[in-house]
Amino acid sequence: MKSFQRKILVINDIGGPGGAEKILVQFSNVLLKEGFEPIIILGSSGSTHLTLEKQFSTIVAPNSGLFYRIRNFFWTCFKIYKFEGNVVVLNSLFCQILYSPVCKVFRKKTIWYQHNIQVNLVRKIFMVVWRLLFVKHMIAVSNAVKKSYDLGFFKVKLLADTVIHNGITPLMPKKHFETISYTNEINEISKNNQIIISVSRLTPYKGVDLLIEAFAEIELTNARLLIVGDCGLSKKDLCYKKELINLTKSDPRVLMLGWRDDIAEL
Repeated sequence: MKSFQRKILVINDIGGPGGAEKILVQFSNVLLKEGFEPIIILGSSGSTHLTLEKQFSTIVAPNSGLFYRIRNFFWTCFKIYKFEGNVVVLNSLFCQILYSPVCKVFRKKTIWYQHNIQVNLVRKIFMVVWRLLFVKHMIAVSNAVKKSYDLGFFKVKLLADTVIHNGITPLMPKKHFETISYTNEINEISKNNQIIISVSRLTPYKGVDLLIEAFAEIELTNARLLIVGDCGLSKKDLCYKKELINLTKSDPRVLMLGWRDDIAEL
């Protein structure tokens, strides 16, 4: 296979920590194992950038100065145009909407990697039309995501071509996170407990506070809520972490386990 045919351009709009970025790391490793050469463009620097640059050719967009987002759009368009391969993977929803038409103009085969379940009908129809117009293939991170694009009469045509599940390898070393757990021991949980597990970064838009409040309405004494994950280092995330701690103090059934690397065992 010619070298340019092995090269795949992968674009994500940010380089910080998060679910989409973790999926990007996993997917890039899959491409590498399959013999491809992923070249990654990130809209900003951050922990994902630090993780990826050790193993992959990684380019970070200039993200400072006035109107940098507009400048970054044209900068990325130029990178797509100059890319000598012909396959571009768009990892985040923002990139998928913004750069799919650009890839079409420059005659690149576009692949979406979808991780969001679409429940809003208007957004679903928009994304489906966008895919028909500009996208060659769509990969889903789970069967649930794959099925969420089903519009019935378009079923065969619009579902993702394949599913590539995200792994559970941690994106950042544990030392980058603060330990927020009351306990890392969960031996008090028995087989008779009804267990709910939440695994996510602790940031406001994840809605972990709503989960804790909803769990408080459950009157079952044998129910347990395990909250796995930690916050980023921004002031907003650190304040949110403190809010969650205060919410859980009055309910011993809620265990905040912090960052863990044994998700499969849990």
